[in-house]
Formats: sequence, structure tokens, C-alpha cells
Amino acid sequence: MNNYTETKLWNQFKSKTDTSIVGKIKSILDNSIPLLKQIVRVFPTYTNHDDEHSLKILENIEMLLGDSIDNLSAGESAVLLLSAYWHDLGMVCNDNEEIKSEEWFNEYINKSYKYDGNLTPNIISEYIRLNHHKRLEKYLFINEHNVIDIASKVSMSHNENTKDLEKFQEYQSNDNQDDFIFCAILLRLADIMDFDNERTAESSYKFLGLDNPTNSENQFSQKEWKKHLDSLGFTYDYEKKILYFKAIPKEPDTEFYIREFIKIIEDEINKCTQLFNSHCHK
Repeated sequence: MNNYTETKLWNQFKSKTDTSIVGKIKSILDNSIPLLKQIVRVFPTYTNHDDEHSLKILENIEMLLGDSIDNLSAGESAVLLLSAYWHDLGMVCNDNEEIKSEEWFNEYINKSYKYDGNLTPNIISEYIRLNHHKRLEKYLFINEHNVIDIASKVSMSHNENTKDLEKFQEYQSNDNQDDFIFCAILLRLADIMDFDNERTAESSYKFLGLDNPTNSENQFSQKEWKKHLDSLGFTYDYEKKILYFKAIPKEPDTEFYIREFIKIIEDEINKCTQLFNSHCHK
């Protein structure tokens, strides 16, 4: 699968939506893809956060839904498509000096660094990484459709506490057709489950010098890359209703990091399950 237009989710959206709206959503998605490719300018040693990551999120959503994907409304399908491509857009930064005027910057500097007025690469990348879900609005293409506003809020929610997703209850439709808490749950699970070697490449790992890191940022990236390089990802057995994960760690420390991250994923699944059972009608 090379493009979102080949996904079941896109075809589901098309089948339930007016062609004029389909065209507008397609234009928004197509305009988002080039921006995602600019993330590497700020995070050159990070694992993949471009449109390939977004496409994998759509694949994970489809895996989680199975045949139930047919039960999605047009609004839910649109929100899921948009949030898959929007949730990391806040990692784009066109002007480093511009971030000084952002409302979250002073709070970050006061807590994290002794700032002398100079924006070092470490400060820029760490600030954007921690606040990219808040910065998202700077790069959204808002138009008259209601789902656009909801999709932007779902996108920003992916780094918030799971409990905070309850706020989407105010957007639920009276006929229970649209469940945007459910959409927010699907996005955060599909995002965190993009954990395999398709998100990294051995050649890039060596080219970036991550096999021999020379600073703390690259040491952090090395750990992330090694986890992904040795991971084969998730599969779901619909008959047994079991979610499987497979990895082939080459070193003990990598196995440790993988197991620690799997614990984080399990914790997120448990929190989302509780929220789903208490608030969702899907």
C-alpha cells in the first residue's frame, strides 16, 4: 500500500460522502504530505514521522477495526483520515526564531534549560518534540467543514492524558452516529503501535552515525532506532481475539528497551479500553 487512497478507510469514506466533500478532504490530505516531509529538517535522527508513518497509522486502524470498519460514519472516517496525517504536523518548524514568541516556549525554557537567548539545536528539537501536539494549529488547513475542527482537536489529543479524551463527548451526535472519543482512541493506539523496522532503515542508521553516537541526543535516537530495527510489529488474530507482537532483538539492552516500550503500549491499551467501555457507543 503506497497511498491513503488505497486504504479501506478512504474507500469507506468515499462510499458515504458527497463527492464535493471527498474532493476537499483529498486536497487537504495531499497538501499535508509535503509538510510532513519537512519534519526531518528539525529531527534528522528521529525515526520516521512523515506520510509513511501516517499511512501505517491508517493500516493499524484498519487492523484494530477489522470488519467493523463498515460501521464508521462519514464524519468518523474523515476525522480518522485527517488526524492520521495531521497529528505530527506540529513537528514542522519553518523559522526557528519564531518559536520564541509561542505561548509555551517560556514555560519550557524555565523548566528545562538555562536559556541565554541562543536557540541551540537541542533546545529547538526538544521543545518541538514535547509541544508538537499544541503547535499543530499553526499548520492546519481549516475550512467550513465541522469535521475539520474536530479532526484538529483529535490530532492534538494524541499526546494528552487518556482521561482527557472525555472532552470529545460534547461533540457526540444526538443520533449516536458519530463517536469522536472512539476516533481519538483509535488514533493514539494506532500511533503508538507503529513499532516495527519499516519505520527505520539499517542504511540510514549507519549514515546518520547512530551506530556510534557522539552526543546525548544521538544516544537517545540510537535507542529508539535499535528498538524499531529489531521489531517486526503487531498482528491481530480475529478468531482468538489476541493481539500479537514479534521482535528479534540482537542485544540484551535492546530487548530490555523493547519490553519496556511494550509495557507502555499495554498500559495505553488498558486505559483506552476503560475509556471505551465507559464512554463509547460503537
